[in-house]
Amino acid sequence: MRSWTPKKKTRVAVRRAVYLDSTILNYLFDARASLQTYVEITQRWWEEERQHFDLWVSEETIAEVSIGEYPNRDYRVRVAHGCPCSPSVHS
Repeated sequence: MRSWTPKKKTRVAVRRAVYLDSTILNYLFDARASLQTYVEITQRWWEEERQHFDLWVSEETIAEVSIGEYPNRDYRVRVAHGCPCSPSVHS
């Protein structure tokens, strides 16, 4: 009778995906004192943790951060365009 030998387990590192909505992009560059706590938490996560995730945005998010005139709009748009675009939920 043949003896059973367990196969070697292979570990595969899977990166988690994170969807960024406009709130996250806004907090990255917002300067309002009333939102400072949220801004600091978001910026810390962005600097220390984002490289551990696959970041995604939607076409709707890009459109939302692209409209209007407000401080640091161009930075938000640049970050949004730097992430892969997820399929539209309205497709």
